[in-house]
Amino acid sequence: MPVLPSLHARPSALRQQGGILLKLLLGLVILLVIGAALLFKLRPELFAMLQSTPVIPAPSTAQVPVEKPKPIVPPSDSRQLVQAVLLSSEDVLGELMARGDQVYKKPKSQLFEGSVSNPCTTPAKASGTFYCARNKTLYIDLGQLQQLQRDYPAEGAVAQAYLIMRSVSQHASAQTGLYARFKMARQIAGKGKEGEELKLRFNLLKDCFTGVWAGYARKRLDWLEERHLSAALIAANVVTQRRMQNDSTSQWPEPISHGTSSQREYALKQGFESGDPMTCDPFIRP
Repeated sequence: MPVLPSLHARPSALRQQGGILLKLLLGLVILLVIGAALLFKLRPELFAMLQSTPVIPAPSTAQVPVEKPKPIVPPSDSRQLVQAVLLSSEDVLGELMARGDQVYKKPKSQLFEGSVSNPCTTPAKASGTFYCARNKTLYIDLGQLQQLQRDYPAEGAVAQAYLIMRSVSQHASAQTGLYARFKMARQIAGKGKEGEELKLRFNLLKDCFTGVWAGYARKRLDWLEERHLSAALIAANVVTQRRMQNDSTSQWPEPISHGTSSQREYALKQGFESGDPMTCDPFIRP
Protein backbone atom coordinates (compact mmCIF):
# COMPACT_ATOMS: atom_id res chain seq x y z
CA MET A 1 0.00 0.00 0.00
CA PRO A 2 1.59 3.35 -1.00
CA VAL A 3 2.45 5.70 1.83
CA LEU A 4 1.04 9.23 1.43
CA PRO A 5 3.47 12.01 2.20
CA SER A 6 3.11 13.53 5.63
CA LEU A 7 1.82 17.06 5.96
CA HIS A 8 4.99 17.77 7.89
CA ALA A 9 7.36 16.34 5.23
CA ARG A 10 10.17 18.48 4.06
CA PRO A 11 9.70 20.56 0.88
CA SER A 12 12.53 18.79 -0.89
CA ALA A 13 10.87 15.44 -0.27
CA LEU A 14 7.53 16.74 -1.57
CA ARG A 15 9.17 18.07 -4.72
CA GLN A 16 10.87 14.73 -5.28
CA GLN A 17 7.62 12.79 -4.90
CA GLY A 18 5.70 15.31 -7.07
CA GLY A 19 8.23 14.96 -9.85
CA ILE A 20 7.86 11.21 -9.86
CA LEU A 21 4.02 11.54 -10.07
CA LEU A 22 4.27 14.01 -12.95
CA LYS A 23 6.53 11.66 -14.91
CA LEU A 24 4.05 8.82 -14.41
CA LEU A 25 1.15 10.96 -15.73
CA LEU A 26 3.14 12.08 -18.78
CA GLY A 27 4.04 8.49 -19.54
CA LEU A 28 0.39 7.45 -19.36
CA VAL A 29 -0.68 10.26 -21.74
CA ILE A 30 2.04 9.26 -24.24
CA LEU A 31 0.88 5.64 -24.15
CA LEU A 32 -2.75 6.71 -24.78
CA VAL A 33 -1.75 8.91 -27.73
CA ILE A 34 0.39 6.15 -29.28
CA GLY A 35 -2.43 3.62 -28.78
CA ALA A 36 -4.99 5.94 -30.36
CA ALA A 37 -2.72 6.64 -33.31
CA LEU A 38 -2.22 2.95 -33.93
CA LEU A 39 -5.95 2.33 -33.66
CA PHE A 40 -6.89 5.07 -36.13
CA LYS A 41 -4.14 3.91 -38.48
CA LEU A 42 -5.62 0.45 -38.49
CA ARG A 43 -9.21 1.80 -38.52
CA PRO A 44 -9.07 5.20 -40.29
CA GLU A 45 -12.87 5.33 -40.53
CA LEU A 46 -13.00 5.83 -36.76
CA PHE A 47 -10.89 8.96 -37.06
CA ALA A 48 -13.12 10.20 -39.87
CA MET A 49 -16.17 9.61 -37.71
CA LEU A 50 -14.71 11.75 -34.94
CA GLN A 51 -13.91 14.59 -37.34
CA SER A 52 -17.15 14.54 -39.31
CA THR A 53 -20.25 16.43 -38.15
CA PRO A 54 -23.31 14.23 -37.91
CA VAL A 55 -25.90 15.10 -40.52
CA ILE A 56 -29.41 15.51 -39.09
CA PRO A 57 -32.04 15.26 -41.79
CA ALA A 58 -34.20 18.34 -42.11
CA PRO A 59 -37.86 17.91 -41.26
CA SER A 60 -39.97 17.03 -44.24
CA THR A 61 -41.97 19.94 -45.63
CA ALA A 62 -44.19 17.69 -47.73
CA GLN A 63 -47.84 18.10 -46.76
CA VAL A 64 -49.72 15.03 -45.60
CA PRO A 65 -52.57 14.49 -48.03
CA VAL A 66 -55.95 15.20 -46.43
CA GLU A 67 -58.48 12.48 -47.03
CA LYS A 68 -61.63 13.73 -48.68
CA PRO A 69 -64.81 12.84 -46.82
CA LYS A 70 -66.53 9.85 -48.31
CA PRO A 71 -69.68 10.71 -50.21
CA ILE A 72 -72.90 9.91 -48.42
CA VAL A 73 -74.43 7.17 -50.51
CA PRO A 74 -77.63 5.35 -49.49
CA PRO A 75 -78.20 1.72 -50.48
CA SER A 76 -78.90 1.53 -54.20
CA ASP A 77 -80.95 -1.62 -53.78
CA SER A 78 -84.42 -1.11 -52.29
CA ARG A 79 -84.30 -4.44 -50.47
CA GLN A 80 -81.13 -3.40 -48.66
CA LEU A 81 -82.67 -0.03 -47.83
CA VAL A 82 -85.76 -1.72 -46.39
CA GLN A 83 -83.55 -3.91 -44.20
CA ALA A 84 -81.53 -0.91 -42.98
CA VAL A 85 -84.66 1.09 -42.13
CA LEU A 86 -86.38 -1.78 -40.31
CA LEU A 87 -83.27 -2.61 -38.26
CA SER A 88 -82.93 1.04 -37.32
CA SER A 89 -86.61 1.25 -36.38
CA GLU A 90 -86.16 -1.65 -33.96
CA ASP A 91 -83.29 0.16 -32.22
CA VAL A 92 -84.93 3.59 -32.05
CA LEU A 93 -88.47 2.54 -31.18
CA GLY A 94 -87.18 -0.06 -28.75
CA GLU A 95 -85.26 2.65 -26.88
CA LEU A 96 -88.13 5.15 -26.93
CA MET A 97 -90.73 2.67 -25.74
CA ALA A 98 -88.40 1.38 -23.02
CA ARG A 99 -88.47 4.87 -21.50
CA GLY A 100 -92.18 4.32 -20.92
CA ASP A 101 -91.61 0.82 -19.52
CA GLN A 102 -92.90 -0.77 -22.71
CA VAL A 103 -91.32 -3.36 -24.97
CA TYR A 104 -91.32 -2.79 -28.71
CA LYS A 105 -92.27 -5.84 -30.72
CA LYS A 106 -91.34 -5.60 -34.36
CA PRO A 107 -94.04 -6.26 -36.97
CA LYS A 108 -94.04 -9.02 -39.50
CA SER A 109 -93.11 -7.80 -42.94
CA GLN A 110 -93.89 -8.89 -46.48
CA LEU A 111 -92.26 -7.60 -49.65
CA PHE A 112 -94.27 -7.62 -52.86
CA GLU A 113 -94.53 -6.00 -56.27
CA GLY A 114 -97.72 -4.87 -57.94
CA SER A 115 -100.46 -5.89 -55.52
CA VAL A 116 -100.96 -8.18 -52.55
CA SER A 117 -103.83 -9.84 -50.71
CA ASN A 118 -104.61 -7.74 -47.63
CA PRO A 119 -107.01 -8.84 -44.88
CA CYS A 120 -107.47 -5.23 -43.75
CA THR A 121 -109.07 -3.88 -46.95
CA THR A 122 -112.11 -4.54 -49.08
CA PRO A 123 -111.50 -5.62 -51.78
CA ALA A 124 -108.58 -7.63 -50.49
CA LYS A 125 -106.27 -6.63 -53.33
CA ALA A 126 -104.05 -3.76 -52.18
CA SER A 127 -101.04 -1.82 -53.44
CA GLY A 128 -98.53 0.60 -52.00
CA THR A 129 -96.64 0.37 -48.72
CA PHE A 130 -99.00 0.02 -45.75
CA TYR A 131 -99.62 -1.65 -42.39
CA CYS A 132 -102.42 -4.06 -41.48
CA ALA A 133 -103.21 -4.01 -37.77
CA ARG A 134 -105.32 -7.15 -37.99
CA ASN A 135 -102.34 -9.43 -38.66
CA LYS A 136 -99.65 -6.99 -37.45
CA THR A 137 -97.92 -7.11 -40.83
CA LEU A 138 -96.04 -4.45 -42.73
CA TYR A 139 -96.59 -4.72 -46.50
CA ILE A 140 -93.81 -3.11 -48.53
CA ASP A 141 -94.35 -2.41 -52.22
CA LEU A 142 -90.94 -2.79 -53.87
CA GLY A 143 -92.26 -1.45 -57.16
CA GLN A 144 -93.28 1.79 -55.45
CA LEU A 145 -89.90 2.13 -53.73
CA GLN A 146 -87.89 1.33 -56.85
CA GLN A 147 -89.77 3.92 -58.87
CA LEU A 148 -88.95 6.53 -56.25
CA GLN A 149 -85.28 5.66 -56.57
CA ARG A 150 -85.39 5.85 -60.37
CA ASP A 151 -87.39 9.06 -60.65
CA TYR A 152 -85.76 10.91 -57.74
CA PRO A 153 -82.10 9.84 -57.39
CA ALA A 154 -81.24 12.56 -54.87
CA GLU A 155 -84.11 12.30 -52.40
CA GLY A 156 -85.48 8.91 -53.43
CA ALA A 157 -83.87 7.03 -50.53
CA VAL A 158 -85.32 9.42 -47.94
CA ALA A 159 -88.73 9.16 -49.63
CA GLN A 160 -88.57 5.36 -49.44
CA ALA A 161 -87.67 5.52 -45.76
CA TYR A 162 -90.58 7.90 -45.18
CA LEU A 163 -93.10 5.49 -46.70
CA ILE A 164 -91.74 2.54 -44.73
CA MET A 165 -91.61 4.37 -41.41
CA ARG A 166 -95.11 5.81 -41.71
CA SER A 167 -96.39 2.25 -41.67
CA VAL A 168 -94.00 1.24 -38.89
CA SER A 169 -95.26 4.23 -36.89
CA GLN A 170 -98.80 2.91 -37.21
CA HIS A 171 -97.60 -0.42 -35.82
CA ALA A 172 -95.97 1.36 -32.87
CA SER A 173 -99.18 3.35 -32.31
CA ALA A 174 -101.13 0.11 -32.20
CA GLN A 175 -98.79 -1.25 -29.52
CA THR A 176 -99.16 1.83 -27.34
CA GLY A 177 -102.95 1.88 -27.69
CA LEU A 178 -103.11 5.13 -29.68
CA TYR A 179 -104.43 3.45 -32.80
CA ALA A 180 -107.30 1.84 -30.87
CA ARG A 181 -108.25 5.21 -29.39
CA PHE A 182 -108.36 6.85 -32.80
CA LYS A 183 -110.32 4.00 -34.29
CA MET A 184 -112.91 4.20 -31.53
CA ALA A 185 -113.12 7.98 -31.79
CA ARG A 186 -113.69 7.77 -35.54
CA GLN A 187 -116.46 5.23 -35.09
CA ILE A 188 -118.18 7.61 -32.68
CA ALA A 189 -117.61 10.62 -34.93
CA GLY A 190 -118.85 8.85 -38.04
CA LYS A 191 -117.87 9.72 -41.59
CA GLY A 192 -118.59 13.42 -41.34
CA LYS A 193 -116.25 16.37 -40.89
CA GLU A 194 -115.24 15.36 -37.38
CA GLY A 195 -114.33 11.86 -38.51
CA GLU A 196 -112.21 13.21 -41.36
CA GLU A 197 -110.49 15.57 -38.94
CA LEU A 198 -109.55 12.64 -36.71
CA LYS A 199 -108.25 10.71 -39.71
CA LEU A 200 -106.08 13.69 -40.67
CA ARG A 201 -104.72 14.01 -37.14
CA PHE A 202 -103.72 10.36 -37.04
CA ASN A 203 -101.94 10.63 -40.39
CA LEU A 204 -100.06 13.71 -39.22
CA LEU A 205 -99.19 11.84 -36.04
CA LYS A 206 -97.54 9.12 -38.15
CA ASP A 207 -95.61 11.81 -40.02
CA CYS A 208 -94.39 13.27 -36.74
CA PHE A 209 -93.39 9.87 -35.36
CA THR A 210 -91.54 9.19 -38.62
CA GLY A 211 -89.64 12.44 -38.10
CA VAL A 212 -88.70 11.42 -34.55
CA TRP A 213 -87.28 8.15 -35.87
CA ALA A 214 -85.34 9.94 -38.62
CA GLY A 215 -83.84 12.38 -36.11
CA TYR A 216 -82.34 9.44 -34.22
CA ALA A 217 -81.61 7.21 -37.19
CA ARG A 218 -79.49 9.76 -39.07
CA LYS A 219 -76.66 9.09 -36.61
CA ARG A 220 -76.19 5.74 -38.34
CA LEU A 221 -78.02 6.26 -41.62
CA ASP A 222 -76.15 9.42 -42.57
CA TRP A 223 -78.00 9.68 -45.87
CA LEU A 224 -81.11 10.75 -43.93
CA GLU A 225 -80.29 14.39 -44.51
CA GLU A 226 -82.65 17.12 -43.37
CA ARG A 227 -82.23 19.01 -46.64
CA HIS A 228 -83.99 16.16 -48.47
CA LEU A 229 -87.08 15.99 -46.23
CA SER A 230 -89.28 18.44 -48.12
CA ALA A 231 -88.40 17.01 -51.53
CA ALA A 232 -88.87 13.46 -50.24
CA LEU A 233 -92.45 14.24 -49.16
CA ILE A 234 -93.23 15.64 -52.59
CA ALA A 235 -91.63 12.65 -54.32
CA ALA A 236 -93.59 10.18 -52.20
CA ASN A 237 -96.85 11.94 -53.01
CA VAL A 238 -96.18 12.28 -56.74
CA VAL A 239 -95.09 8.67 -57.29
CA THR A 240 -97.93 7.26 -55.19
CA GLN A 241 -100.60 9.33 -56.98
CA ARG A 242 -99.18 8.36 -60.36
CA ARG A 243 -99.22 4.67 -59.51
CA MET A 244 -102.76 4.94 -58.17
CA GLN A 245 -103.95 6.43 -61.45
CA ASN A 246 -102.41 3.53 -63.36
CA ASP A 247 -103.94 0.91 -61.04
CA SER A 248 -107.68 1.32 -60.60
CA THR A 249 -108.27 -2.26 -59.42
CA SER A 250 -106.39 -2.12 -56.10
CA GLN A 251 -107.02 -0.44 -52.78
CA TRP A 252 -104.37 2.06 -51.66
CA PRO A 253 -104.46 2.17 -47.85
CA GLU A 254 -101.75 4.87 -47.82
CA PRO A 255 -102.42 7.36 -50.64
CA ILE A 256 -100.14 10.01 -49.03
CA SER A 257 -102.71 12.69 -49.78
CA HIS A 258 -103.73 13.57 -46.23
CA GLY A 259 -103.88 17.26 -45.41
CA THR A 260 -101.74 19.73 -47.30
CA SER A 261 -98.08 19.36 -48.24
CA SER A 262 -97.20 22.08 -45.71
CA GLN A 263 -99.03 20.19 -42.93
CA ARG A 264 -97.18 16.98 -43.73
CA GLU A 265 -93.87 18.80 -43.85
CA TYR A 266 -94.51 20.60 -40.57
CA ALA A 267 -95.40 17.38 -38.76
CA LEU A 268 -92.38 15.51 -40.14
CA LYS A 269 -89.91 18.28 -39.29
CA GLN A 270 -91.43 18.77 -35.85
CA GLY A 271 -90.51 15.22 -34.95
CA PHE A 272 -87.16 15.33 -36.75
CA GLU A 273 -85.91 18.48 -35.02
CA SER A 274 -87.15 17.62 -31.53
CA GLY A 275 -86.43 13.89 -31.39
CA ASP A 276 -89.18 13.71 -28.78
CA PRO A 277 -92.46 11.83 -29.37
CA MET A 278 -94.16 14.15 -26.87
CA THR A 279 -93.84 17.00 -29.37
CA CYS A 280 -96.27 15.07 -31.56
CA ASP A 281 -98.97 15.54 -28.91
CA PRO A 282 -100.72 18.46 -30.69
CA PHE A 283 -101.53 16.11 -33.56
CA ILE A 284 -103.44 13.69 -31.35
CA ARG A 285 -105.48 16.14 -29.30
CA PRO A 286 -109.14 16.56 -30.27
